[in-house]
Amino acid sequence: MDRKPLKDQRYWIIYFLIFGLIGFLPDLLIHLNTPADLVYTGGLINTDDISVYLSAIRQGAQGSWLFTSQFSPEPIPAQVAYLGFILVGKLQSLLGGSTMLWFQALRIGSLAAVGLALKSLLETVFPSRDRIQQTAWLLLLFGSGLGWLAGTIFRDYSALTPDLFTPEWNLLTSLYSSPHFLLGIAGQAWFFSYILRCFNHPARKNVLFGMLSALLIAAAYPFIAPVNGLILSVFFLVTTIKTKKIAWMKIGLALLQSIPLLLSLAYYGLVLPRDPLWEQTLLQNNQIPPPPLIGVLVGFGLLIPLLILSVTHRSKAWGDPKFLIVCWLFGNLAALYLPLSFAGRLVLGVFIPVTLLASEGLEQVFLRWYQEKTTQANQDAFRRAVIWLTVPSTILLVLWGAQVGLSRKTYPHYYSKADVKAVEFLAERTTSNDLVLADYLIGNYLPRESEARVFAGHLNLTMELEEKLELYTIFWLPETSISWRQAMAEEWGIGYIYRNASISGVMHDQIPGTVIYQDGDLTIYRVD
Repeated sequence: MDRKPLKDQRYWIIYFLIFGLIGFLPDLLIHLNTPADLVYTGGLINTDDISVYLSAIRQGAQGSWLFTSQFSPEPIPAQVAYLGFILVGKLQSLLGGSTMLWFQALRIGSLAAVGLALKSLLETVFPSRDRIQQTAWLLLLFGSGLGWLAGTIFRDYSALTPDLFTPEWNLLTSLYSSPHFLLGIAGQAWFFSYILRCFNHPARKNVLFGMLSALLIAAAYPFIAPVNGLILSVFFLVTTIKTKKIAWMKIGLALLQSIPLLLSLAYYGLVLPRDPLWEQTLLQNNQIPPPPLIGVLVGFGLLIPLLILSVTHRSKAWGDPKFLIVCWLFGNLAALYLPLSFAGRLVLGVFIPVTLLASEGLEQVFLRWYQEKTTQANQDAFRRAVIWLTVPSTILLVLWGAQVGLSRKTYPHYYSKADVKAVEFLAERTTSNDLVLADYLIGNYLPRESEARVFAGHLNLTMELEEKLELYTIFWLPETSISWRQAMAEEWGIGYIYRNASISGVMHDQIPGTVIYQDGDLTIYRVD
């Protein structure tokens, strides 16, 4: 934590590499310690979603430009979705390699993009202010809230500790969750960086890079599109009231840079919901509530009082274009509590303005006041104390990730090699016209390898999931008649039945199909 400027590239790279090593440490330990009879699913958080991303990569590698949901028996039409993963699949088709290899490469590449984007934003917001840049950089990488403390006080604390349980809350939870979370953060940081640069220097280069940033958001995380519109609207409304004139030039530049976001908003808000199956997937099934307000306070912890100091300081300079960061904060928080089923998704990126403002509150407000009352050594000690007190939840999250993955040798972190081998066998014999009846575990895994649809396999992408799981349970009850099983297979168009080794009490002649694969008690039937 020495006083080295962020413009010193070694300082920037060293801390970023430390973050990357810490972030990937649980995955590395799990890979090195995976038993010979198991296969690691590839992630610590949102493991169900990883299969969706791998399915999209595989579809892209096989030539598709549209995403087809395979996680429900209904014939859901292909649409523009998960575009970033589809494009990675195109690279896989050109260069080779496994789908999982490209998924991990995307995680690493997305993290590198985040580093470059956040560095660009810091240099734009705090030009030539190395001390604030350094503090903000450390807090962006390692800072978190007081979830570690709340977890020791409250018994039911998951809703109060988003810094530990919300996948989009900060950089580390996003790294553990999904590459497109990271790309969304990168796009958001670059977008507002070039918005601010255009306000000062409306050069073509800044406009172009702003549009490319918006395109990255549209491809990786389109949920951000309406959030950005709200943030910019609040900013221009506030500046218009303060200056008593409308900044038409700046509004025009912001709209020009936002064209990809406007197109994305029109597609995902108007076109895609016209299909009732996609509407159910996007809106009805996608229930992501935001944390309670007390959870926000706990989740950001010590950054909150520092943020308040900065907002108070910036409120005196409403005409300053960098007041956009304040509008980013309040606009993003307001969007988080809109009456939308997926409002919790809108939290992605809000840690950026929180951290930038908290860093300014610490360096420009508190320590500037404190320097009149103490020595430089005491100021440095206080700064280090603040930074270290924001780190415990980050450390705890890394330790939890490693501990869970190393101690619980079951789904959702592992599949048995017997199941993986059976799925590969099935993948070689199925097409997009086939429907496979399997339990949720295999239903979630199969689309990674096969074009076939599954009866149930994802929390959001399976239509009427609870009903499907209930039918699956009835199917395997020993007292269920073969005629009922046959009728169910005919009603849904089931072509293959995957029987786990755990199912007992049902003879082969009670299944409406022919055995085509058997490994111990694990059996696959082709429906007659």
